[in-house]
Amino acid sequence: MKYFNYIFLLLLAAGQLSAQTLPSYYDDYIAAKKAEVSAVSSEQSDGFIFLSDTHIKPGGSIVNYTPELINAIMEGLAAPKVIWGGDAVPAYTDQVEKSWNLHKQMFNAITPGTDILLTHGNHDLTARISKDVKEGYSLSKAATAKRFKAVTSEKAVYNPADKNTLYFYFDQPDSKVRYVILDVFDELQGTDVYWGVKEGFSDKQYEWVFREAVMNAPKDYGLFFVMHWTTTFDKAERYKKLNETLHAFALHQDYGEFEFSKREDLKLLMALGGHRHHDMQVASNGLWSVITVCDACYTDDKRSPFSEFYKEQRQKETTEQHGFDYVSINKDFGKVSMIRFGIGRNRVFNINPVSVTLGSEISLTSEDSVQWICYDSDAIKYVNRKRWSLPSSVVGVTPDGRVFGLKEGEAVVAAIDSKGNQEYFYVKVTK
Repeated sequence: MKYFNYIFLLLLAAGQLSAQTLPSYYDDYIAAKKAEVSAVSSEQSDGFIFLSDTHIKPGGSIVNYTPELINAIMEGLAAPKVIWGGDAVPAYTDQVEKSWNLHKQMFNAITPGTDILLTHGNHDLTARISKDVKEGYSLSKAATAKRFKAVTSEKAVYNPADKNTLYFYFDQPDSKVRYVILDVFDELQGTDVYWGVKEGFSDKQYEWVFREAVMNAPKDYGLFFVMHWTTTFDKAERYKKLNETLHAFALHQDYGEFEFSKREDLKLLMALGGHRHHDMQVASNGLWSVITVCDACYTDDKRSPFSEFYKEQRQKETTEQHGFDYVSINKDFGKVSMIRFGIGRNRVFNINPVSVTLGSEISLTSEDSVQWICYDSDAIKYVNRKRWSLPSSVVGVTPDGRVFGLKEGEAVVAAIDSKGNQEYFYVKVTK
């Protein structure tokens, strides 16, 4: 069977096989999930499929139904889009080009007319040959940019002064949303060094993004940032200026040469990424920072998304073998909804913060909630896969959703329903 699937994937990459038919176990599942998508969509909202960290390797031991599932989900939706969060190549392989060709075939199988936006990740396009060999192979930045741009929508606007750029913006005028795709791995250490893509954010990218994509955005737009790794989780010096600028923009505070106070008509909706292969979210300094699980089950990544809310592992040849979201943005109502396909649960984010003063309380409501939790905005940790400390030191929450302030600061309050779906609230405690 493994040999058969290897041949199947090679033929698929070569364009010698047509799209697959979804197995029957998807029938009821797709109908139910499309109903969930419809429930969070409206004429005022905009949406897209977000999948990340696909890491397709030649010879993967299960068949990939990603494009067929995406097409079924988006059938009938206005302005269909797919935003891919990066990382095409497995960490260990000597077949970088073959892995990319499988991705290209996957993208080509998505319904024509769909806008596809590609994000540059740390494994694009580079790999280490094996765990036992330190040598590897990386395509040049120019070669990677050529491949990415051949797939990315022609409506994407790049920096004309940066020939091999992998950052851009994409406008959806009807919903007044601008998607800003960052490249937070925009340097190469060389063309023959394993994992040759280096973390970093160049000054050239920084200037163009915040001058052209942000300050010159059309009036009353919402800006949605996508990057492979949501750097606002990262305290490293290399991302300090980027993170400080994102938070300043979110709060409409001037930063350096950028007078964000003059663009209060703009709204920073979210910073979304992948990279860590699990779900995580935090709100601080005016901004929701979110990451998602990997969609890599067909390369034998059976791991749980490491969520505090569910522990199950992926199961091959079931509806939980994938892990990606339909993201619906309704900036007028201040919500971003993420409907999960595959392993994991739905997440809803209330963009606008709510305030509570010390010594008082507010009541939050969430449909069908059975549990309420809270954690501090600065409590995200990576120790033993635990990413927050419970309960919050800033707020308290009662079983019926009443929130009271304990000390000044910021916190996240989450309502969980009986299925493990989550709704998140950004809470600020003031005097």
